[in-house]
Amino acid sequence: MSASARKKAAFALVAGFVVVFPIAFFVFEYDFVQSLWAAIGPAVGSAIGIYIANRFIVND
Repeated sequence: MSASARKKAAFALVAGFVVVFPIAFFVFEYDFVQSLWAAIGPAVGSAIGIYIANRFIVND
């Protein structure tokens, strides 16, 4: 049995944030708050995209 579209989107949200935040913080040397803001956009965008794909396109 596969996970629901919401669970997949939540996982993508967390994974996207975990990947982007350290890159913004350590590689680009942003401060902490700026790194948080830099990580939110890609994480939310990937979560929305995965939710839409799983809910409406894949019908999973």
